[in-house]
Formats: sequence, structure tokens, C-alpha cells
Amino acid sequence: EALRGAAGGDSAASFIFSKKPPPPELPKKFKGGAFEWHDVSALEIARQMTLVEEELFRAITPKELIGLAWTKKDKHARAPNLLKLIERFNQVSEWVKSAIVQTADLKQRVKVYEKFLQICVCLGELNNYNAAMEITSALESAPIYRLKKTKAKQSEKLVRKYDELHEKLSRAQNYKALRAAIHSSNPPVIPYFGMYQSDLTFIEEGNPDMLKDTNLINFHKRRLIAQVINDEIQQYQQAPYNLQVVREIRDRLNEQLSRNIVDDDRAYKLSLEIEPREQS
Repeated sequence: EALRGAAGGDSAASFIFSKKPPPPELPKKFKGGAFEWHDVSALEIARQMTLVEEELFRAITPKELIGLAWTKKDKHARAPNLLKLIERFNQVSEWVKSAIVQTADLKQRVKVYEKFLQICVCLGELNNYNAAMEITSALESAPIYRLKKTKAKQSEKLVRKYDELHEKLSRAQNYKALRAAIHSSNPPVIPYFGMYQSDLTFIEEGNPDMLKDTNLINFHKRRLIAQVINDEIQQYQQAPYNLQVVREIRDRLNEQLSRNIVDDDRAYKLSLEIEPREQS
């Protein structure tokens, strides 16, 4: 039997697994600590990202999801854990964008872009749809999407795998493909949380709290909200990942989230510098 503290060991709760977690894939220079984030395998990066996101996802409580708490003036008091997950989403997306546009050399940039494609595919295989969406959001952003030379040098096999995942993550028809993928995945699963925020916003804004011309509570609205929270979110918060925390790798990745990050305007300028517009 293997024991792991909940969500990466930072919680008081613990889980007992029937088998040991898969051994971590450590980079060659791991013992000396002289490794860079891109020296770590895509699978191990995806595992460590998943452990961080599992911790954030499992911490979100039902009361944070009532009355669009995360959009209100006092949101930091009412929905602190959900805001941490949203902040994480934005940080990872900004890191992916920044890392690509700040790699001026085409050959190196092709490698960095390829690494993110690989990480994204591994996240999909781990059913971490939230983190996979963080990366696809960055790759679909204007500064990255236009990098034709970088994208043209990616392996067809890898691009095909990424495209399959990307289709699942589509926002089309109210996330129809993503919902199907989540529901057919064997837990553990980290769903894309923005989907549930959209669901709850639609329910809250489309249904009155009280029935028209009465002082009766609209229980239909309450039931719709409960379905999203109980049948979806809380269900997926139950099953933990049987993965091993590697602090050194996690710390190295977290360093990247605040290092040399550029805003969207600067990212687009850098994108034009590294791959200028083609003259018509």
C-alpha cells in the first residue's frame, strides 16, 4: 500500500492507494540541482502540474460557487480558492506564451514549442483538462498562433495527437466534446473549470431567485446549481491522483511562472520580431 497526503502532501487528509505511484522521470542533472525546466520529461512536467492543480481544484468549496461569488467586489473573501485556480490558469498561459516568443532562435523555438505540445498531450492523457486548456489557450493566442515557421517544423505525429486533444477542448456547442470526454474518462479527472463557471453564470443570470409575483423561492434554480456542484464538480474532487510529488521539479516549474513574463502587447511585438510579417 502507498500513502500520499492529499493533493501533494500539503493537506492534512491522506489517501491510501493499493499500489505505489509510478516512479518519477528525473532529469540527468537532477542530483546536482543543475537542471532546467525543459530538461524534465514532458510526462513528469505534466504529472507535477497535475498535482499542483489537483490541490487547487480540491480546495474549492460549494459556497464559493453560489451567487457568482468569484465576480463580486468581495470575491477574495468569498471565493479565495477558485480565484487561486483562475490565477494559476492565467500564470501558466502567460508562461507558455512568454517562453515561446522570447526564444529568438528558430531551432530552439521549435524545441520549446514542441515541448509544450508534448506536455499538453500528456496532460490530456492524465485527464487534466484544466491544465491542457491553459496551454492550448496560449498556443491559440495571437502572438503564438501566427508563428508559421515554428509550427511548420513540428512532427506530424505529435501535431496529430495535439489536434485530437484540441478538438476535445473545443468551446463549440457549449463544450459538447469536452463534456463527453470528461464523462467518459476514468477518474481521477480535473475538468476545465471555466466550463462550470459558464454553466453557473448562465443559470444565475437566466433564472430569478424568487418565482414571479410571489415570495416563493425558485427551487428549480437551486436544483440546477446543485446539479453542477454536486453531480459534476464534487464528484471529480473525490478521486485523488496516485502520483509522487518531486519538490525540486515543482519548484523549478513554479519559478518559471514569475520569471521573464511579458504582457500581450510585448508578446505580439516579440512575435513580429522573431517571425516578421511576410511581404505580399
